[in-house]
Amino acid sequence: MRTRYINRRNAAAKANIEAARFRRSLTELNALSNRDLLDIGISRADIPQIAFEQSQNELANENA
Repeated sequence: MRTRYINRRNAAAKANIEAARFRRSLTELNALSNRDLLDIGISRADIPQIAFEQSQNELANENA
């Protein structure tokens, strides 16, 4: 019983960290001007996907 609680708590903590990383990346990309986004080849429509991928990459690098 205790192990299941600990596993759920750890999963929730991991999800919170991942969500925070996603929000940080999303905020940083949304702060860029349209000109800056154009310079790096990103459209505004791509921002959520790129932020998600970045948060996943950070998590993978942390676990490596």
